[in-house]
Amino acid sequence: MSDKKSGFFRSAGRVINPLSPVTSFTKNVGKSVSVIKDIHTEAKERANNPTIRSWDEAIARRSADALPLEEILKKALFKKRIALFFALMMFIFWVARQISDPSLFTFLVTFHALLSTIFFLMISFKYAHQSWQIRHKNLISIKQFIQLPDWIVQTLNPELSS
Repeated sequence: MSDKKSGFFRSAGRVINPLSPVTSFTKNVGKSVSVIKDIHTEAKERANNPTIRSWDEAIARRSADALPLEEILKKALFKKRIALFFALMMFIFWVARQISDPSLFTFLVTFHALLSTIFFLMISFKYAHQSWQIRHKNLISIKQFIQLPDWIVQTLNPELSS
């Protein structure tokens, strides 16, 4: 006969091990560390050897079934307009609340509206950068986009005539 006692609670205890999350965690940590190291080495290689350097190279690498650039531009403009709309609504809400009750409490309560405005402006900036690249057929970094003299106008312009 075996030395282990049998019974419902003992068999349930073997199935439901309270330490199983700890053992699973220790197994996954090793895997996660190796994955992070691989990602880090890949990022280093990409930084040293960028694969796409020009607009022509990027267009040449596009697959045949990729969306046309005009479609991508339309979608970018639509998303930019939506982001600008919500940024405007949040900013109007924040200003209206500050005018109606200019207290510290009101500022703290409506601070999320100001943060939301900044968030939506960042989204608008992203799509302004993307649409600029498509229109000018030139790949530039965000830093180079900010150095353009009209980047603020590009970001805040909903381009309703397009």
